[in-house]
Amino acid sequence: MVVDNLLTKLLEVSRHKEKLMNQMLHVSKQLADSSDDWESYEKYLGIRQKYIKEIDGLDQQLNMLKEKTVTFIGVSNWDGVKEFHPGMVEEIEQCWKLASKTAEESFELTEQSMIQVERNLKELQHNMKTLQSSKTGVTAYKKRIKQNSGYFLDKKK
Repeated sequence: MVVDNLLTKLLEVSRHKEKLMNQMLHVSKQLADSSDDWESYEKYLGIRQKYIKEIDGLDQQLNMLKEKTVTFIGVSNWDGVKEFHPGMVEEIEQCWKLASKTAEESFELTEQSMIQVERNLKELQHNMKTLQSSKTGVTAYKKRIKQNSGYFLDKKK
């Protein structure tokens, strides 16, 4: 009875994690699409971080539930639980596999997005150097010298 409740809770948490992973994948796609717009990029990055924190909390909860289930059944590890509840364990592990696959896709999209952002930054830095090294750029950014009425004051006594 207790084990069934633990496995049910484990399945619920696993499905919730899978749902969050899908949402994070969607945000990662938006993140990859907005690599040219800094404000949108930062917004989606913040949303993604929120999902990551929530998923980390669910991972801790899943580990705790797995340990409790193993303890209540009296087996040495998670594989022993499969012998007593094969259907439920298979469903739970299927959720984990889907969540893992989604996490990999999200990671790849984020990596591509970061590479694009780095390219954009390098291009921007190159453009800034070009602008600053040009004659008009030098005159635009050159410090203006102030002269007070043509007199130089000597402060020596």
